[in-house]
Amino acid sequence: MSKLNFPEIAEIGSVIGSITATVPALLYNQVALACIPISLTLALNFLNRKQLVDKTDRLIQNQQSAMETQVTQFRQQYSDLQTEVGQLQLLASKLTKEQSEARSQIDKLVEPITHLQEFSIQFRQQQDSDRQIMAKLEEQQAVNTTEMLNFAEQLTVAQTLNAQLFQVAQQWEKQYENWAQEKAAIADKMNKWSCITNAPETVKLDEKTTEAFYQNGLNYSQLQQWSAALESYTKAIEIAPDYAEAYRDRGLAKAELADKKGALADLRKAAQLFFNRGDIDSYHQTRDLTKNLHELRLLEHSFQLEPTTVQGLFS
Repeated sequence: MSKLNFPEIAEIGSVIGSITATVPALLYNQVALACIPISLTLALNFLNRKQLVDKTDRLIQNQQSAMETQVTQFRQQYSDLQTEVGQLQLLASKLTKEQSEARSQIDKLVEPITHLQEFSIQFRQQQDSDRQIMAKLEEQQAVNTTEMLNFAEQLTVAQTLNAQLFQVAQQWEKQYENWAQEKAAIADKMNKWSCITNAPETVKLDEKTTEAFYQNGLNYSQLQQWSAALESYTKAIEIAPDYAEAYRDRGLAKAELADKKGALADLRKAAQLFFNRGDIDSYHQTRDLTKNLHELRLLEHSFQLEPTTVQGLFS
């Protein structure tokens, strides 16, 4: 709601004043007094109408001026649009030309593309052929793999058989070595028995030598015939009372026959003879044998053990 200006306020006031003054004037028959506010009201009304007309004219002029400004702007924009349309037409013409050139280049490129498509079709056909060949090769490879697995199994079986044959060969070789050792041992025993059998003839030829009896004793000892060995060593000692080796080996034979006391006596005698002869190494060896045998005898008496052979101690 717009604010009221001064003429409008005055006009409203005069109308109210006219009505207020007219009522008493009519009541008291004073018509002249009633015309004064009415006249004033009409004058103010006329003045107000005049100002309203002037204001309306000014408003119309302002609107016309604004419309003319807008028309000028619209004309300028229209001119600018025409300029832009001209530029767009030039650009469209340029684009049409470029499009024509591009189509020409595309037509030139279509031909190699067609060749490429034909080559692609041929390549696909060749690829299909290669796939068929690869499938056949894979089937052949599967067959070869199966054959290789079968061959590997056969090879494993052959290796197993070879290992078993090698073990059997090793067993036969070991058995052969055992037989060879037994044969050598038998031959050695036969040789010793032959020596023992022929010994009396040797002794008969030269009874002054002790070597035959001593050698006989050694052969009997190797055959573990301790009683016969003891007898041969004794015969050698009877011929040569200072035969240190015969005393020593007879002591060992007595030890094997559980005659520890007699063994100690013979070993002590052998040590004395070795010392007198100047054979210090043999003296010390015999002393060690004596010591070992003495300790073994003490152990047997202390713990009441069964008589033990001493071949392992003196070998």
